[in-house]
Amino acid sequence: MTDIIKYQNEFNSYPVFKLTETEQNIFMALLSQSTFNDNQWVKLNLRELMKKVNFWRTSLADFEGEVEDLLDKVCNPKIKLRRGTKTTVFVCFDKLTYDEATFDLEVHFQDDFYAMVKNYQLGFTRFELAEFVSLSGAYAKTLYRQLKQYKSQGWWLVSIEEFKTLLNIPKSYKQCDIDKQILKPCVAQLSRPTDLIDEITGATRIPFEKLAVEKIKKSGRGRGGVLSALKFTFTPQKDLIPENVPDRQPQPAAEPQAPQTNSNLAPDHQEPAPDFSEFAQEKSTYTVEELKQLPAGEFALLFIQASKERKDQVTFATALAQHPEIEEIQKIVSQIHSQKKAQQLQQEIANLG
Repeated sequence: MTDIIKYQNEFNSYPVFKLTETEQNIFMALLSQSTFNDNQWVKLNLRELMKKVNFWRTSLADFEGEVEDLLDKVCNPKIKLRRGTKTTVFVCFDKLTYDEATFDLEVHFQDDFYAMVKNYQLGFTRFELAEFVSLSGAYAKTLYRQLKQYKSQGWWLVSIEEFKTLLNIPKSYKQCDIDKQILKPCVAQLSRPTDLIDEITGATRIPFEKLAVEKIKKSGRGRGGVLSALKFTFTPQKDLIPENVPDRQPQPAAEPQAPQTNSNLAPDHQEPAPDFSEFAQEKSTYTVEELKQLPAGEFALLFIQASKERKDQVTFATALAQHPEIEEIQKIVSQIHSQKKAQQLQQEIANLG
């Protein structure tokens, strides 16, 4: 069975802990088990977990130490989840049990964290655990997750400050350090063949074909100006997930998630997002059944308005989960947010110029 990691895109927007390479592998392995079983409780034997994350360098006792270090980090640091004017603080795991006699590990994903990563209605990131584990280095793994969110469009544009935050880059790093220690080695690794074989083509798998990074600068001191953003481009990918991997849609949460906050900036050649304002109606309150009957474009516009005004969110989330055109609605909402985000960053860059 292929282990798949799947979570809501919003998770990519948070610089979650400063995890080592092995700790990231273990965390994602536990998350993949939660994805497959659709359950907040995950139970794994340490020997099985070692196999999943390809940890054969040392003894089981050493691996126990790695797991303990990870759990110390994810059970204590807090995640701040911001939605509008509200901020919620929580941890990833709120309970864990480890049996030293049987090597069985059991963890429970905290309710708010689980609700965040499992709310797929406004888009999700999905990739194979084996490919993630095959990568070396914490920076490469984090960049891999960010790029996988945009695998179907083939580009990611991000301000340099957000990039530093998402990758937990030390504040002491100068741009030359980022180039030498992060950008060059990460781009090189993520664009070269791995040890994995594509099950469909039989060819050696490459995480991101033709991966390149373009530096976007604003006018200022120094040669060529001051770096303001990075644009990563690569060959767009199709989502080929094996049929034996479940793809369950969770029930709407009590408080629906806000749209993703990570940068998703439209390329210059992309057509503008369609204007669905002509569908707007004067009616201010809808039932779930009424919303399910609306065309995708009209529903998308009303959904965005409701999220912005924080009104009737439970009703809209329930209707979205049951709408026959849910995929089209998600596509439209994502496109509109992408255009708005692009306009914001492009305006910021212009203002700095």
